[in-house]
Amino acid sequence: MSPYGYRVDSDGYLEICEDLLPNSDMTEAGVVRLIFHMLANQGHSCIKVSNYLNALGIPTSYAKDDRKITRGKRKENTAGIWRPSRIRGIITNTSYKGVHFYGKRSTRKRDVIEREVPAIVDVETWEKAQKVLRSNQIEAMRNIKNQYLLRSLLKCQCCGLTYVGIHYPGSKRALKGYYTCTGKQAYNGPMQGKCTSKNLPQDWIEDLVWRDCLAFINQPGETLQEIAAAREVIQTEKVDLESEIALIQKSIDDKDIERQSILDLFRKSIITFTDLEKQIQKINQEKEILEQRIKEIRTSLQVDRDYSTKVMNAFQLLTSLRNKLDDNPSFETRREIVKALVQRIQVYTTPSVGSKRPRSSVTVQYCFAKDIIYTDKDCTNQLT
Repeated sequence: MSPYGYRVDSDGYLEICEDLLPNSDMTEAGVVRLIFHMLANQGHSCIKVSNYLNALGIPTSYAKDDRKITRGKRKENTAGIWRPSRIRGIITNTSYKGVHFYGKRSTRKRDVIEREVPAIVDVETWEKAQKVLRSNQIEAMRNIKNQYLLRSLLKCQCCGLTYVGIHYPGSKRALKGYYTCTGKQAYNGPMQGKCTSKNLPQDWIEDLVWRDCLAFINQPGETLQEIAAAREVIQTEKVDLESEIALIQKSIDDKDIERQSILDLFRKSIITFTDLEKQIQKINQEKEILEQRIKEIRTSLQVDRDYSTKVMNAFQLLTSLRNKLDDNPSFETRREIVKALVQRIQVYTTPSVGSKRPRSSVTVQYCFAKDIIYTDKDCTNQLT
C-alpha cells in the first residue's frame, strides 16, 4: 500500500499524486503539505490538525478508496475520519522527505530496501516537524497533573486500545482517579461509536498490582521454583522441536526428489500433462504445509529463547529491585518496579444485562509469575 500522497506508476515506482480528491479542490499531496505546514510552521498538535482536516471533510485513504479493515473474520468499513495517530504517522514517515523503506510491513522475513522517492516536502520542513512533534510530547508530559502508576500498561479487550488515567469529580466534588479506555471517546475508537468498557478506580487496581509486586520481591521462593521447573520443560521441548524440524526438512527434501521423478515420468510420456499438473500441485501443497510447520516451530523456539533469557535475569532483577525498596518508596521507584515486573494488564468488560451494571475483570500478566485475575468482587490465580 502506497503512502498517502503517493501512487504506484506502471513500473511499480512511487510517484506524487496530484489528482484532486473527491468533492474537494485539494490533492493528496496537497493535504500532506498542509499537515507538515501546520506542524512545522504553525506548531499545531496532531489533534488540532486532525480536527481541521475532519472539519474540511478531507477523505482519508480508506474512505477515498472505499477500503475496509479486517476485524475478526469479516471486513468492516472504517469511520473514515482523521485521527491524531494518523497525523503522527504521516509526520514521522521518511517517504515524504524522499526516503522510502520497502518491506517494513511485510509479514515475511525479508531485507528492508531503502530507496529514493520524489519528496513532497523538503528535508528542512520534515526535520522541523519532528522537533515540533517531540516538543508537543514533552509539553504534554509536563502538563500531567496526576501520577498514574500503571500508565500505558492497561489494554482494553473490548476495542484493543489503551486505558489512560483521568480524574472525575466524586462525592463532595472531590476529584477521584480512574483508568478509562481511550476508545470511550468516539474520536479515538476503532469501532464506529464509543467503547462500552468499564472504568477502573485508580486506587483499587494500583493497590492490587503494587501488593503483588511487593509480595513477589519479598517472597519470590515459590515463583522462582516454578520458573526453574518451567525452564526444564522448555529445554526438553526444545530438543523435541529441533528433532521435528530435522524430520520435516528431510520430508521437504524428499518432496523435491518426488517432484523431479514426476517430471521425468512426464518427459518419458508415461503420464499426461493433466496428471503432471495434479501431482505437482499436490506436492506443492504438501511442501507448503511442511514449511509452515517449520516456521511455527522456529517461532516457538524463539519464544522459548526469549523466556530463558528472562529467567536468567530473574535473580539479578529481584536483587536489584529489593535494594531499591524502602519504607516509603517514591513514585518513580514504584513506577520502575511495576514496569520491570508487569508485562501487560488486560481489562475485560461484561456488558450489563437488564438492571445489572457492567462487570469488569482484569488479568495482570507478570514477567516472572502467574497471571492474576481480578474481578469487581474477588481475585483468583490462573496459570499462564
